[in-house]
Amino acid sequence: MIAQLELNIAHLKKVQEDSITQYIFKSPIPFADKDIQDWNDEDIENNLVTKLVGKEQFFSQFLFSECEVEKLNILFYDSNDAKYNVEISKYSSMTSV
Repeated sequence: MIAQLELNIAHLKKVQEDSITQYIFKSPIPFADKDIQDWNDEDIENNLVTKLVGKEQFFSQFLFSECEVEKLNILFYDSNDAKYNVEISKYSSMTSV
């Protein structure tokens, strides 16, 4: 089986209210927040988090843009509305709020 290398975004929505702009991405790829010791090979291939954080993944690419995204407060919501702070860096990270 070949691992999916992209986010497979099925829907993108831009919402602007007052001075807040939200970009809402929806992907059919499942997201699971697990401790590293609970991961298996299938998680690494199929969990959306592996496409979002880590060296050269989705969030870390913002560091190299001219938008200064790393200075913004970025939140990620999973399909159960659990909220995560996103840190933009070379490896990026997400921490539960």
